[in-house]
Amino acid sequence: MADVTLAQPEFPPRTLGARVHGNDGDKFGEGILLGLLLLWIVHIIKIGDGFEQIEHHNEKV
Repeated sequence: MADVTLAQPEFPPRTLGARVHGNDGDKFGEGILLGLLLLWIVHIIKIGDGFEQIEHHNEKV
């Protein structure tokens, strides 16, 4: 029973605290990656709209 109570948690509290407060560099990197992904998705949507406009233009002519 003593082994169970003395078992160390898998994640030390200070590491969790650093993650929550964003003190580690990983959060900054994740933000950049998410931003680039969002820009990429918006770019693809804009390209798709452009193709649709071209198709509509060709139908009118």
